[in-house]
Amino acid sequence: MKTLSSNLADYEYENDILVVRPRSGLVLEKEDMVTMLNEAVAFTEGKKYYALIDTSNHVETTVEGRNYYSNSELSKYRFADAFVVTSLPIKLVVNFYIRFNKPLIPSKMFNSRVDAMNWLLELKNRSIKQKGIPCL
Repeated sequence: MKTLSSNLADYEYENDILVVRPRSGLVLEKEDMVTMLNEAVAFTEGKKYYALIDTSNHVETTVEGRNYYSNSELSKYRFADAFVVTSLPIKLVVNFYIRFNKPLIPSKMFNSRVDAMNWLLELKNRSIKQKGIPCL
């Protein structure tokens, strides 16, 4: 597993799945989202990936940050986003984001990292089967 730490987040990457844990207490603005998405693309070496975003550190985002994230041209590097949410205020924000920002890629909210990872793996396996590549 590859790991990376930056001022904004910790990243783990393995088997086409990128886990992103934004730093605790941040309010992510558009510029932060630009930086984080560029860090993710560089870290995954420009390969398309499935993203698990762990918001359990009570991170917040601005409207501009959410708008950029949902419609960024850098979405082309992600197959899907799974958001792990453990607090009610963040749950409301993520739910609003998914329903009203209408992200360009499949996006879903989960209460646990295990459920989020299982959904991403299911999407990945479905994609592999559609391409005719046997699952291992």
